[in-house]
Amino acid sequence: MEIPDNSAALAQHLDAWMQNPPVPIARVHNLPGSYLDHEIEAARSGQVVECCGAGNARRGPARPSRPMPPVIVKFNHYLAACAIARDELDLLEWVAYQFAVGFEHVHIFDNESVVPVADRLKKWIADGRVTTERIKGRCQQNRAYTSFLKRADARWVAFIDIDEFVLPHGTDDLKTLLPAYEPYGGLGVSWATFGSGGRIERHCAADPSALVIESYTHKGPPTFSVNPKFMSPYYKSIVQTVRARGCPNPHFFNYRQGHFAVNERGVRLRSLVHAPSATDLVQINHYMTKSLEDWRLKQARRGGASGRARTDEEWKRIEAACNAIEDTRILRFVPKVRALMAEFGGDRVDMGPMANA
Repeated sequence: MEIPDNSAALAQHLDAWMQNPPVPIARVHNLPGSYLDHEIEAARSGQVVECCGAGNARRGPARPSRPMPPVIVKFNHYLAACAIARDELDLLEWVAYQFAVGFEHVHIFDNESVVPVADRLKKWIADGRVTTERIKGRCQQNRAYTSFLKRADARWVAFIDIDEFVLPHGTDDLKTLLPAYEPYGGLGVSWATFGSGGRIERHCAADPSALVIESYTHKGPPTFSVNPKFMSPYYKSIVQTVRARGCPNPHFFNYRQGHFAVNERGVRLRSLVHAPSATDLVQINHYMTKSLEDWRLKQARRGGASGRARTDEEWKRIEAACNAIEDTRILRFVPKVRALMAEFGGDRVDMGPMANA
């Protein structure tokens, strides 16, 4: 029996089941920890957990033979962002940008930054907009993202890097795009990779107030991929937390039975890449290189949170392809970003020398 989704039939199905539940029900909202932990705890008391998404309820250790109806979980946020950071120079701008485009909360895993992220974003944290936690070791993205997925207080979470800026087209609020994708497990958003624009020094070397999003305005063609083995770009995932199971790779997620991610055209995503690139409604501006100075600092950080060292060959390949097409659509958010940065402040000091520590 397949459970209807996002329809009047779903409401009727749920009402009928709730009028005559087989055993006492443990209603779970705003889960602070793992969904599985709550299922186990309820099972010990002989209850059934109303599962989030289209998963089955559990009674004791056995799974019932028929699926149980999904429950609408009440989250405090509709859309949040999650990232992992280590000594990121443009962190303040990235945080401000998230709120400028409609994100309601930001969670940052601080992967052993020399200057702790919490110290740089004190006012944001005090206001409740940002939360942080420390995480140690190399290559921690998968572990961190899976951990946050299981306790996120948001229906949708975008798992992105600090050099990635989600840019919606036709709207200034990313949240307005997502209801159309609620029947799915997640939305994959294609990269648009931007080059240095010929900059040798950091964009703020001459003008300390200069922003990343206004300094790098030329990108590569839609078919460009940072991995030469592929003919189309990577994507990053905005997932429905109740429908995803874990993160095997920072670019895509595993989903609960019956759910999967699609691109903006509704095409199912089965791998790291999808062709052709789909960026009519939304794209991710990926400022992978920025200036040559930024690239050298990234190399000095030994790959940052990803743990993979960057090479000169990568720089040359990106530079050759990703300065060809001008794309200034993100500039409409500059006033909002500047206003938020002025209101909440933060530490914008150049941490270049620290990155070598």
